[in-house]
Amino acid sequence: MIKFFRKIRQNLLMENKTGKYFKYAIGEIVLVVIGILIALQINNWNENRKENRKAESYLVNIKEDLILDTIQINKAIDHLEFSISKATKLLRLKSFENYKADSLINLIPNMYYQLSINSQTFDKLINSGVTELTNHTEIFDLINIYYTKQKNVFQSIRDWDMEETKKDNDKIYSSSLFEIHSTNNDDFSDQFFFVQTPEQRHEELSKLLLSVESRNRLRNALYRKKRIAFTFNETHTEAKKIINKINQELND
Repeated sequence: MIKFFRKIRQNLLMENKTGKYFKYAIGEIVLVVIGILIALQINNWNENRKENRKAESYLVNIKEDLILDTIQINKAIDHLEFSISKATKLLRLKSFENYKADSLINLIPNMYYQLSINSQTFDKLINSGVTELTNHTEIFDLINIYYTKQKNVFQSIRDWDMEETKKDNDKIYSSSLFEIHSTNNDDFSDQFFFVQTPEQRHEELSKLLLSVESRNRLRNALYRKKRIAFTFNETHTEAKKIINKINQELND
């Protein structure tokens, strides 16, 4: 091809057709420029396609992380609602005569949650220096908020509840005057000898639960469980919103 163009230029010069030669030379330059521009465009298109595929791969992995989050959070919410119901019932009781000691213990909101948001894919993305996802700016902003702001709120409320619940448990299970049977729903305690009679245990536990300090602790615990349930629900909603948005963008 180059030899072909060179031969045309030589013929024009030999025929002393200088005007036509310059016009031809300009045309040849234009063709070369157009060729370069087309090549750059193709290269950019290929690079954009690679970046888009990488972005979609990140979105798929983030979606899988979010699905696992929603499953685990949903289970925790169910348990929290049950715990809130039991604590509410305990605070409304004016008399414990119809309840055994262990039945009363089961109404105490003594569980805390070590559940964490799975940010493995997002952390990998950020650590690799990625600050945006090609053609997915809006969804990336939502993801960034979820793994920064929402995650921080989630962990802060979770840690607060965990620390305060531990304090409540120490007060009830370590400082109480009643002898504890089983606190984890197994039957191993039936193998041991107990100093107190069931009546004595019931009497001491009743005194503890009716004390002003214990009532205040129970109220605070109930508030915490409602607050953490709200945060878990909020996080679950945000995760579902991002999952739906990812599905929409990947299917477009």
